[in-house]
Amino acid sequence: MKAGQYLGNLERVMPKEFTEVLKVLQDSGPYIPFEEIRIVVDSDIGKLENVYESFEKIPIAAATLAQVHKAKLKVMWTK
Repeated sequence: MKAGQYLGNLERVMPKEFTEVLKVLQDSGPYIPFEEIRIVVDSDIGKLENVYESFEKIPIAAATLAQVHKAKLKVMWTK
């Protein structure tokens, strides 16, 4: 995966057809299932449903180091 991401960025030295195919690995790689993400969110910042008003289970982008989920924080007022 990492090698494919690296090669996809070598537009100056690799054929365009090659880099176009590999470029999808930058943000369209395989993603971690929501159940595993939920464990991380719950342990790092608190129960998901207490922090977020909504949290999309399918990421909008995924690569080897991270993935991005669309979410909306709950409004929390403190005095």
